[in-house]
Amino acid sequence: MNEHTIYLGGGCFWGLQGYIKKISGVISTEVGYANGPTENPSYEDVCHNSGHVEALKVTYDADVLSFRSLNSIFSYVPLIHLVLINKVVT
Repeated sequence: MNEHTIYLGGGCFWGLQGYIKKISGVISTEVGYANGPTENPSYEDVCHNSGHVEALKVTYDADVLSFRSLNSIFSYVPLIHLVLINKVVT
């Protein structure tokens, strides 16, 4: 096994997690918040412009799933484009 980890930023991380974890080669996923000024923000903090984004940690087997393939799949998830524009899906 050739284990790698990537962090993906995307609105509703539960939906993103549900989609990504079904992909062959994904070993595990973990949701959280990233890139804000405070450590361990609450959901309420994030909803009130804390600067954080919802993120997904993905551990995958690069012998089964290449970074390029994973990135291509991630790029086609429609909700991601909304997040890049607004940082939040409303």
